[in-house]
Amino acid sequence: MRVDIKRYVQPLLFMLVLQATTFFCFAQKQKIGLKAGFLISNNKVEYTNSNIGYPHEAKKGGLIGLVVDLPLSKKVSCRSGLELVIKGSKERHRGSGFYGNYDFTISQPFLYLDVPLNLVYAIKSSKGKFIIGGGPAAGFYLGNSDRNYSLKVIDLGVNVVTGYEWPIGFFVNLNHARGLKNISEKEQFISDFRNYYYGLSVGYFF
Repeated sequence: MRVDIKRYVQPLLFMLVLQATTFFCFAQKQKIGLKAGFLISNNKVEYTNSNIGYPHEAKKGGLIGLVVDLPLSKKVSCRSGLELVIKGSKERHRGSGFYGNYDFTISQPFLYLDVPLNLVYAIKSSKGKFIIGGGPAAGFYLGNSDRNYSLKVIDLGVNVVTGYEWPIGFFVNLNHARGLKNISEKEQFISDFRNYYYGLSVGYFF
């Protein structure tokens, strides 16, 4: 049996980076919180043969996660965590057949464990503070119910975030995450496949 070593090297590196990030964050004074939210996601898909592909449209998804905020100065912090995110898109099927015309969509959800690593800048206000920031993000693909899509284990991208935080610990965030890597494993059918989404989340720092 042939073993694809490269397929296992990436998840191993992913876990090592995750552990190093967690150790770094917990080694100093930090805030820890939980968050949950709603998102609109889609996929950028390019088929090798346009006659066998489907247009992809945005779908609703969700996220839940742990947030760790490490202050670097009075206004700048390093913010990371672990997020379970339901990404994906909807396939649009449109055409005509024996029983006439048809037009319907099929939802394609993809479950990911995301690890963003953002630098965040805070601007104080009278009742709290505005935040804005961004940075790289790694995603660990956990699966999908449809075997028609064969995706690589690791997705790499960027994340930008803005929001507002109150002194009591509550916060609300808007973010945009976009994959920079082609994650299609069957490039003879799908030449390019990438994730992106826009999210709204609320949370609380303990």
